[in-house]
Amino acid sequence: MKRAHESAKREGVTDRASFVEQNLFETDLSKATVITSYLLPEMNEKLRPKILRLKPGTRVVAHDYHMGEWRADDNDTLSVPEKTVGNPGVSYIYMWYVPANAAGKWQASVPVGGRRWRSM
Repeated sequence: MKRAHESAKREGVTDRASFVEQNLFETDLSKATVITSYLLPEMNEKLRPKILRLKPGTRVVAHDYHMGEWRADDNDTLSVPEKTVGNPGVSYIYMWYVPANAAGKWQASVPVGGRRWRSM
């Protein structure tokens, strides 16, 4: 924790970054605009419903592990020669954007061959 605060101070982002040590499932994440994690897939999947309730557009970045069926919007592979765990020498970065909740009944009206097609 001390190292995170020192890094934020050195980078000049203390006004935009905060670090807390709390039970992840009890922590209020509602004000977050970016969340980073280095959790095992099982924990990411348990956390996913809470993340999906956040404000649309919130960015989520995970190191090495995915979020189950929620496919990443972007990903990258980095060479990290000093890494000795997981896949030694390689790190995987995944990023998602929290989507808007579009649940409900949708209808469409589309012009087709000079007529209007309407969904039910």
